[in-house]
Amino acid sequence: MKVLVTVTETYTHTYLVEAESQENAIRYAEDKGLDCNVFNDDYETEYKARLPEGEDLSMYEFVEG
Repeated sequence: MKVLVTVTETYTHTYLVEAESQENAIRYAEDKGLDCNVFNDDYETEYKARLPEGEDLSMYEFVEG
């Protein structure tokens, strides 16, 4: 049976930003391109499986189990 498994990794990095408001802090982080470091930051991995429903399976990477 072929099953599609979606793996989602969410990385988290918290910055301390001095700003006039929360909105300004977010804008600053976006403008400066603050992001996560996939090698050092905390992350969470989630796995979801589902049966294919008529989609083109050639677009997915195939792994034999």
